[in-house]
Amino acid sequence: MKKILKIFKIILINILFLNFCYANEINKLHEKIFINNNTNKIYKKNKEKKEIINYKQQINLINKYYLKSNFYKAYEIINKTLPFLNTKTNKIDYFIYMKGVINMKLDQKKFLLFLPYVNYNINPIYAIKALNYFSYLIKLYPNSKYSIDVRKRIKYLKHRIFKYELSIIKFNFNNKNYFSVIKRSQLLIKKKCYLYENKLANNYIILSKKILKIH
Repeated sequence: MKKILKIFKIILINILFLNFCYANEINKLHEKIFINNNTNKIYKKNKEKKEIINYKQQINLINKYYLKSNFYKAYEIINKTLPFLNTKTNKIDYFIYMKGVINMKLDQKKFLLFLPYVNYNINPIYAIKALNYFSYLIKLYPNSKYSIDVRKRIKYLKHRIFKYELSIIKFNFNNKNYFSVIKRSQLLIKKKCYLYENKLANNYIILSKKILKIH
């Protein structure tokens, strides 16, 4: 009987020891998880701080290159920065706005190359890009602090693009490409251009149809 009790005590001690070891390991694991979670939180906070710092630094750099008329460098920084910005913490309206402004500047730069013979016959590739960025900004951030200025720019850009379209229509008309004139004029009217351009496009359609003797 004494032997049985002795064996029982040994077994009980071993069970208690194993439970203690197991509990100790569980506590260590919980501590590890707690530390990792806190580390992740701290890392995330630091990452957010770093992002805010980079955000401000990038804005300063963009402004610096823009003021020096180094538009391509400013544009490059915008393109490199945008994918890393958190749209929840950082408003990206400034970056979209600057992309539009830079494209407008590049379009105007093309005009300057042709001085003193400035006209709207120059391809508006940059003007179209600028218009797209500004339209996207208004759609995404209608209450942006840039919205008033952007709406004025959109008006100017539409007028500039429509003038270019009219110059092509005029060129085709002078070269007797009347079917092309009709097609381009109809497309221009569908784009809801301003009254002046709309009236001119409609006149070209009437004249071309009259020459072709079609209704």
